[in-house]
Amino acid sequence: MKKTYQVIPERLHDSLVNAQKASIELKRKQAQSKLALFVATTFGEGFIPVPMSDSVMMIPTQIEMLREIAEVYGVDIEKHTLESVVPALLGVFGAFSSGKALFSYLKAIPGLNFAGGLISGGVGAAITTALGAVYIQLMELVVTGKVNLEATTSKELQDILVKLLKTYLATKMP
Repeated sequence: MKKTYQVIPERLHDSLVNAQKASIELKRKQAQSKLALFVATTFGEGFIPVPMSDSVMMIPTQIEMLREIAEVYGVDIEKHTLESVVPALLGVFGAFSSGKALFSYLKAIPGLNFAGGLISGGVGAAITTALGAVYIQLMELVVTGKVNLEATTSKELQDILVKLLKTYLATKMP
């Protein structure tokens, strides 16, 4: 798979990765590439000068990220619906988001608006990074048959996500 990926035209990379089942590693690499783009986008959204407007922009960006990551793993997100996944994820990340909101108001203070954008964008990017990393792990559990989204309740899914987040944070935090 790696050799095929290297020799086909770049415009076909997404199609190959999405269609193949053999290499979780290729899927992870593709998903992490998408994650990096969405992290950069949410960082930039942090600089929207109106307090709290960045959060309004970041949530749809993060939902699109989840959809695209699911697509990389071949998980039919329409079939499994974001309706059960997103509430669980928002429950897990809600506390982080509310903390970010406080810094958003710095953007309304002349002289502090750039600092407010840096803080808001940085925190938004950190949340998006953690959200994407945990979601990538979830998708890998789904494609390897360890989690069945159709048979998992929202509460069970939230418990899985909390466990994945704790593991993620334990490896990323000092």
